[in-house]
Amino acid sequence: MKIFDRICSGVDMAVMMLGAVQGLVETGKRYRITISEFDKRSLPQNNLYWEWMTRLGQHFSKGGAKYSSDEMHDLMRHKFLGYVNKKIGNTELQPQLRSTTDLTKKEFSEYMLKIEVWAAEHGCLLPYPADTEYASWREAQAA
Repeated sequence: MKIFDRICSGVDMAVMMLGAVQGLVETGKRYRITISEFDKRSLPQNNLYWEWMTRLGQHFSKGGAKYSSDEMHDLMRHKFLGYVNKKIGNTELQPQLRSTTDLTKKEFSEYMLKIEVWAAEHGCLLPYPADTEYASWREAQAA
């Protein structure tokens, strides 16, 4: 069971995380603590992703229906990333679509592959130039 999963990007966050760890240790239970470097999705990956969302919106905008890139983004997150539970203080919010912001490069590439396959199944071939990180990732997966 994951109790704490945060990206630490500053001293204040590190101090807060150490306080949380101290609180866990004081319970007398044993915990595994893993710290790893966060390899956040890249700007080129993100740019290609938003190009895809625009293309998907155009592809599915037929008849009187018009779909924006933001709507396609929400649909793809719904289909492939799911929802997270959020709590503010003691108030539990309705489940929220999982954000792409905190995905690693690998997770983002896996997410994009699911979108690419889904789009092709629906008659929309998405471009990925050979010099992109996504193309390099796909090539490495095929090897």
